Amino acid sequence: MTPDSETRAILALAHVAPRIPRADAVDAVLRDEKRALSVLRANQVLSYGAAQLAESGRAPTGSVILSAAAAKRKERAQLDELWSQIGEAVAEAGVPVAGIKGRAAMSLYEEPALRDMSDVDLLVGSVDDAMALVEVLRARGFEWWENELPWVKRDRSTGRIYGQAPLDLVRGTDRLGVDLHFSGYSVRHCRFLPLDVTEPGLNRWTPLENLPLLVGNAAGDFLIRQKDVNDIALMLEQPGWEWGSALQRIRNVGLGPFWNALLEATAHTSRLSVEAARRAGTLALPGVPRESPPFAVPSARRRVRGTVIDAYRSADGPLAGMKLAAASYRYYRRPLRLTAERSCTHDAEAAAPVRHLRNDVCVRLVPLDMVHGLAPASPPPPEETGKPESSSVQGSTRLRELVVSGHSFAQLNGELFATTVHYDICPVQRDVAAGDLGRD
Repeated sequence: MTPDSETRAILALAHVAPRIPRADAVDAVLRDEKRALSVLRANQVLSYGAAQLAESGRAPTGSVILSAAAAKRKERAQLDELWSQIGEAVAEAGVPVAGIKGRAAMSLYEEPALRDMSDVDLLVGSVDDAMALVEVLRARGFEWWENELPWVKRDRSTGRIYGQAPLDLVRGTDRLGVDLHFSGYSVRHCRFLPLDVTEPGLNRWTPLENLPLLVGNAAGDFLIRQKDVNDIALMLEQPGWEWGSALQRIRNVGLGPFWNALLEATAHTSRLSVEAARRAGTLALPGVPRESPPFAVPSARRRVRGTVIDAYRSADGPLAGMKLAAASYRYYRRPLRLTAERSCTHDAEAAAPVRHLRNDVCVRLVPLDMVHGLAPASPPPPEETGKPESSSVQGSTRLRELVVSGHSFAQLNGELFATTVHYDICPVQRDVAAGDLGRD
């Protein structure tokens, strides 16, 4: 077998409707169980694959897959408990919240616990509703997640401030994550899908409501994972569903090419019923460019290329497209990490990004304790900073801008954040953070 065909054979073990016989899939897994475990984890189908391996009766003594699945079950139980705690926080905050992504897709499965998820994804209708919930969660012990910074953008067409606020709850050595999306869903470099949440309390969206988010998430990674194929295969088997609204949203936000590729991969690898196969043939979106994302195995180079091409396509004309493509290449060409710069090279826009929010600039908000940890700094004398200038940000009552020494800091619920686009924290920002300006 080639590496690609071996990977597909392994994934057939965790496919909800595999074309490859399950016995052949078990053979592939047992040829190198450690490699198979890595493939199942990367495609977020460990729990489903482990259940099939156990059912086969051929799992080896001390199986690494079954052992890893036992740890995953513990994590899933903690996430289900976390969902209940979030419900209490939502009731206290008094805002409508929807469970999305894995929380929506799990309803497709006879055993929902077999649909892997690594955190709890939520959607809130506005930045202010999101910050109201963040305030309650922070009071209940949730912390900002150091591996992914909160961020904000502004949609040019609607004026809405949108973004994400990743939080986690630490219990001993375990980290339980909550990823809070607000005002809609960000797609690739600069596209935006506006979404509203109106039903009171904490609810799960249906799989069809969730479909544009599923496609958007996969398109952002430029990768088709087995978990996505499983979700789509199960959706295709549902009679009487109205797909029109979800497909229109997918087309409107430029995800048609990726949706067609995902649908093709699902049809190619799945043994669908006659009716589901017919349905799949009617759901491809016509008249959109073709995309060829990798299946199962990520490629950083192809992700960058796919993102840059999509940024170009999203623009109103060739010149604007070239500018967006160049900016997206600069942003995605290598992984970004927080860096303490020796000198300040920020121009006026880079120093105050909160007042220049737009779709194609992702403004990261860095909690002050993370800024403190980058490099030693000394608070500047008050006469050098002057009195901080605080102003509201259009479209929000909870997000404010605080300007100190010519640099823009963000205030959320009274908490101060340094702002950055390219993860560069300059000496001015570090010195201001050392003075804890803006803290109540």
